[in-house]
Amino acid sequence: MIPKQFCLMAAIVIRIAPNLTDEIIDQLHDDTSSLRHCSMVSKSWRSRALKWLFEAVVVQITATNPWSYLQWIGEPTPGTVSTGSLAEIHF
Repeated sequence: MIPKQFCLMAAIVIRIAPNLTDEIIDQLHDDTSSLRHCSMVSKSWRSRALKWLFEAVVVQITATNPWSYLQWIGEPTPGTVSTGSLAEIHF
């Protein structure tokens, strides 16, 4: 049987200066997998990671519905990133 003192888990919180976390995330600007993981760490990490993840978006227009991208550019739906986060859109 495990003693009670070993059953309790202590949460250790480490505070990192925001400018340091921004610098770390900036170094990962070309690693989308790491940026996705960073965006799930905390709210403060999310905004910086999304800046790099959605810096440029490529929209492919199909012949079957060439105007479908207009729906995406219009009102953002829940769970999507607003177009205000974008630096570039390539068609």
